[in-house]
Amino acid sequence: MEEPEGEVDDTSPLDGLFRDISRADLQRLGGSANIDMDVLAEIMHLENYKSTSRSAIVLDLFASVLLFARDSRFSAEQAAALFSLFKSLHDAAIVERASLDVALERFRDELNERTMTLGAGEHDPLRLFSLSELAAIADFASRTFFQHYRLYQLAFKAPQQQTMVSRRLVLEVALRPPPHADAVLEDEWLEQEARRKQDLEAIVASASRGKEMEAELDRYLDRALPTLIAVTEGFGRADLVRVTEEAVREFIADYQSGVEAELRQREAALLD
Repeated sequence: MEEPEGEVDDTSPLDGLFRDISRADLQRLGGSANIDMDVLAEIMHLENYKSTSRSAIVLDLFASVLLFARDSRFSAEQAAALFSLFKSLHDAAIVERASLDVALERFRDELNERTMTLGAGEHDPLRLFSLSELAAIADFASRTFFQHYRLYQLAFKAPQQQTMVSRRLVLEVALRPPPHADAVLEDEWLEQEARRKQDLEAIVASASRGKEMEAELDRYLDRALPTLIAVTEGFGRADLVRVTEEAVREFIADYQSGVEAELRQREAALLD
């Protein structure tokens, strides 16, 4: 009587390496030069990394791990093993609050037990990394995670204080240049500037003349006041108003004639 055949275990001893990141997840990340942070955030359940600094720190760490694996041309199994190794180190630093010495000892144990020899058989161990690859991993860990080990611990232990400061700033913005359609030749522009200067001088002269005429009116009234008093002595109110209005009209007429003469001179100068 034949004994029934036992079930064949077709699982690979390497399948256990994908417990923290699956083969499909590594395929989703692709092989481009950069890691898609949104995809990695979804894989690690850190979708809030854009608004939470601690999630961003974790995501940045593991993105650098995967980039190192990609640059080192690691296989999917090697990349998954490296990912799990750094996850264990991160848990030791943040969850267990282990000292740097303890973390370094764990790192050496992980390299020896998990990533160097995997149980393909007691007499036939499966080496996942070569000695040169192990040396590269040790160098990468020392100049990244272990170099900033205390900073990682402090970032996840110390309260995250946020200070919102707002200030009103006044910025001087340069004037927009005129459109090219309004551009003129240099000679024409110089002529326009000369006209503007003449107009400005005319305005200043007119203002000065107005002040002179105002002072002249005051002098005229001062001179005319004794005469008006003598002439209007015994006048009624209506006669006094009439004489005063005639004197003012005489002065205004003189003023207008002077202004008109100046305007004619200005017009003639512009037409020349």
